[in-house]
Amino acid sequence: MEQSSSLDNSPFSPPKASLEQAESQVFDTTSPFSPKGRFGRVDYLAYSVLLGIAVMLFSGGLGAVMAVSGPSSESLQTMLIINALISLPAIVIGILFMIRRLHDLNWSGWIAVSYIIPLVNVVVFLILIFMRGTAGANDYGPPRQPPSRLKIMLALILPAIFIVGILAAIAIPAYQAYVAQAQGM
Repeated sequence: MEQSSSLDNSPFSPPKASLEQAESQVFDTTSPFSPKGRFGRVDYLAYSVLLGIAVMLFSGGLGAVMAVSGPSSESLQTMLIINALISLPAIVIGILFMIRRLHDLNWSGWIAVSYIIPLVNVVVFLILIFMRGTAGANDYGPPRQPPSRLKIMLALILPAIFIVGILAAIAIPAYQAYVAQAQGM
């Protein structure tokens, strides 16, 4: 009996963690396109980036078709109508994502209406991206599963685009000035 207690205190004995708590945790499994449930910061950014990429690819495809078909007023009107028909559902889906993110903060989804107010929308966007959601279950349900690596990569695309854009806005004019000065000599 005494020997087993000395084995329990050994630094080489296997850890004794309770796995029941990890297995019993409930996660939000609702569809991402439902206004019910929650989105963490990474989920919100990842799904928003995917939505933005899908809309840009579709709009780019419409632009390519427009370039091939020729610039007639009828084709331009048709393309604008098709683009509007795709953009409206994308806006609705973006609002659903925002409502779910607000639910993660334990706030009402009606705060999403404030997104149409200039300057307030910037504050709301920053809150949605940087503010941590409530830990555990809240009034809107259990939390989502921890994000996968793919979702983390998708969420990092947006900051990477901002950083590259800022660097390009600084570097390109500086390079153009350098080339102009070098040619003048």
